[in-house]
Amino acid sequence: MVKRHPQPFAELSQVILDSKEIPMTKKKDMSYAQQRTEKEIKLRNQFWPEVKEDELWLRTDKENTKGFTTIPRGMPQISQAMDYCSKNKPLSAVYFALWCRVYDSGVVTIENQRDLAYESGFSGQRAESTWVSRMKRLVELGFVEIHKKPSGDIDFVLIKNPYKVIKRLYADKEISQAIYDALYIRAEQVGATDLD
Repeated sequence: MVKRHPQPFAELSQVILDSKEIPMTKKKDMSYAQQRTEKEIKLRNQFWPEVKEDELWLRTDKENTKGFTTIPRGMPQISQAMDYCSKNKPLSAVYFALWCRVYDSGVVTIENQRDLAYESGFSGQRAESTWVSRMKRLVELGFVEIHKKPSGDIDFVLIKNPYKVIKRLYADKEISQAIYDALYIRAEQVGATDLD
């Protein structure tokens, strides 16, 4: 639900822009993310004062928040690029399901392909075979590498740096200028240097 706040825009913009809220000496010691978080907490308190922190899913609440992963801030653009490379057979849901299972090693252990197929949005008799075909395409494009059990099922997946994969795909003219530019701009906004 969109909430309208009764204060005039000028007063609200002051909440966003007022740098006096964080003392300059403290600002120098804070990372950009910390400064931004402080400003956004002020915004949250301004626009949604009735919402309590226990109603939110906050990664910083280590006592109560479990089961999170780190994803690139350019993931929407990365998803768009991989789907562009696989016409009418989107890959991004498969890739995102993998990403939600990866830890800091880059390796995903696949205990049950059917579970991954379901998490990727596939159901029915062909769910697993559809998932396997999308995984094959992710391998062909270079987003992942796989290791198979002797039975032929995938047991491990290595997730490669998607920015670097897309940079190569762009050089090979497999990704449009517009899609690459969108990712490049987002990477610049978040300080990612993978495309340099």
